[in-house]
Amino acid sequence: MNRCYCCLVVPAANARTRLMRLSEAAESLQKRAANSVLVGKETEARELLVEKKKLMQALEKSKNRIDVLDKLAIKINEVGEHFLPLRVRLVGFLKSKKRKLT
Repeated sequence: MNRCYCCLVVPAANARTRLMRLSEAAESLQKRAANSVLVGKETEARELLVEKKKLMQALEKSKNRIDVLDKLAIKINEVGEHFLPLRVRLVGFLKSKKRKLT
């Protein structure tokens, strides 16, 4: 795993965690709205459903963010694999220069 990819793993993991929390919150809001309807609190139920709708929009954005981070990680890995031999040669060159100076 190269360094650039590692930089994307944490944000993707955080986005996945957020996705799970949002999903659980959406389920909770749905249940609360259903209970509110049962006890005759239609206004509260409506407000809960509006809140759920906003939450679902955030959930969709989070899904999109995960997809983008995953695609970006793949691209960075492809580029990293392509330039790995160049980096190895460059590091070797820099080490040899350092030895010559000391």
